[in-house]
Amino acid sequence: MIDYLIAINDNLKDKLINLGFGIEIENNLFLHPVEYVYAVEEGYIEKDNVYEELKSNFSRFFKLYVVFKDLRKKGYVIRFSVDGPFIRVYRKGYRKGEDRTLYLLKIVDSNINVSSLLEDLYVANKMRKELVYAIVGDSIKYITITNRNFN
Repeated sequence: MIDYLIAINDNLKDKLINLGFGIEIENNLFLHPVEYVYAVEEGYIEKDNVYEELKSNFSRFFKLYVVFKDLRKKGYVIRFSVDGPFIRVYRKGYRKGEDRTLYLLKIVDSNINVSSLLEDLYVANKMRKELVYAIVGDSIKYITITNRNFN
């Protein structure tokens, strides 16, 4: 899912970590391109050449950015999966090191493939998370999918 990460210098690192941004790897902070653009647009990072380059090629990240921005505005913290299609969503009021992922979110088209849905549901259940699909159109529709046994 992640095409590349953007390294953040030490001056901004602690501030961005406390705000729930990025992935820490070997004591360095890296942001997903969507996080970087959002952080610039919210004033956490100053505009630079990286931002301009990302904005010029932003069409491929558009749906991801719209969902990311919507959830951040609602108070959720979002983490991108390094090796899969899911976005991890933490509860409002996230505390680094104390909280666990509530939801596994995946951006999908309105035509949902049943076999993909079952596979995603299996992964979410295995991780003990709720599966949420986000469908981006004129607005964003969030669909929570659960696997519950009824007796």
